[in-house]
Amino acid sequence: MNMKNRSMRSLSTLGYVGYLPASGTMASIIAWPCAIFFRLIFPFKWYCIICIFLFVGSCIIVDKALPFFIRKDPSEIVLDEYVGSFVALIAVPYTFWAILLSFLFFRFFDIVKCFGIKACESLDGALGIMVDDVVAGLFASILIYSGVFFELL
Repeated sequence: MNMKNRSMRSLSTLGYVGYLPASGTMASIIAWPCAIFFRLIFPFKWYCIICIFLFVGSCIIVDKALPFFIRKDPSEIVLDEYVGSFVALIAVPYTFWAILLSFLFFRFFDIVKCFGIKACESLDGALGIMVDDVVAGLFASILIYSGVFFELL
């Protein structure tokens, strides 16, 4: 395996994070402080643009890394959880409870894959790996935003 292929595999698994137990949750735990930092320093529209670039770049990385794994959606690839975590914080206010709940809701939607999230996995290749986590992140963000809007949070 050449250096470029090793790099793509390493990026897709966030180094060794993809090989840890509960790797998706571990990737989300790593992503959350990064995403919060970006939310704090960038205006909303720039944060959304960053999320788009993360998604597109991650699709390319995962696509290049996929041939080095046996399964169609290997659990070792956790870059999708990283990107989904960023998406989950799109519409979340800067309060402890909102941020914590967005993490918990994102993990719930990513694991349970309800409300059509499971269908996203039927997309081919990297897109199928990435889209379900982005949708799980959107659901988490919408749920938190709704809670804030209706003054439940």
